Amino acid sequence: MRDFFLYTRTLPGLPQLPRLICVGLETQSLPTYGQSGRKRDDRPHAIFQYTIAGEGVFRNASGTHLIKPGCGFLCESHDPEITYSYPSGAKTPWQFLFVDIAGRAAHVFIHDLINKFGALYELPPTHPVIERLMALRVYDQVGCLLSATENTRLVLDLLQALLASKESALEKNPDHVLIKRVHEYIQAKMATRITVSSLADDLGISREHLTRVFTAQSGMSPYQHILACKIECACGLLRSANPPSIKEITSRLGFDHVDHFTRAFKRITHCAPREFNRLGVLPTAHRIR
Repeated sequence: MRDFFLYTRTLPGLPQLPRLICVGLETQSLPTYGQSGRKRDDRPHAIFQYTIAGEGVFRNASGTHLIKPGCGFLCESHDPEITYSYPSGAKTPWQFLFVDIAGRAAHVFIHDLINKFGALYELPPTHPVIERLMALRVYDQVGCLLSATENTRLVLDLLQALLASKESALEKNPDHVLIKRVHEYIQAKMATRITVSSLADDLGISREHLTRVFTAQSGMSPYQHILACKIECACGLLRSANPPSIKEITSRLGFDHVDHFTRAFKRITHCAPREFNRLGVLPTAHRIR
């Protein structure tokens, strides 16, 4: 049973921007209720489905998950790995808020969220974005016309809330804390010669543990990160109004020799320091990281 269902319309039409297709509140208690990414025949879109009461079952490549009150899942509608349904043997109806999202920019953001954090998210029912979505039920009988700005902001606020919920949990993760300590250490010791061994010693951990955790969390080794931070700092110095000499930058950033700094700069940026100094920007699309 649908408590409310609302298609949203947007003016002006900017199809690449994130936008709500529809939003609704639904209650299901039939064991036959379910959706499968393999069997959908509508246009591909993204889905956020959030439990208000009762619970549902969501399945994806990582397993089977109960979606309890205050929890939701984010997915691509036509992902062949996903299904969601009313749990077999459940006695309490599953009431959920659902949001269908379109727009290329939204799909890129959602794809990144799922790849990084998975499909499951927690938000309190009093979260402002949940309350705003629920408040749209006043348009149930009359329809809803949103400006492109209003629609995009609502989708981005939802996605930002999901991201923030994961980042809040990350702040308490020991591995995340270690990554922050490494970055703070490098910034404080930028003018010195930093090795992975000296970094590990000063942080009171083994080099092997540092390398394993840092690489798993960031996708790059501690040595690569040290070098990238120093070269980013060098780029900032070279872009300043009165850039120091290459020799002075070499000394400021703890490199032993100008040749060592120049080789490192070219390896990271694909151009020589003097060329970067002359152009003010990197000559290629290469990104430091």
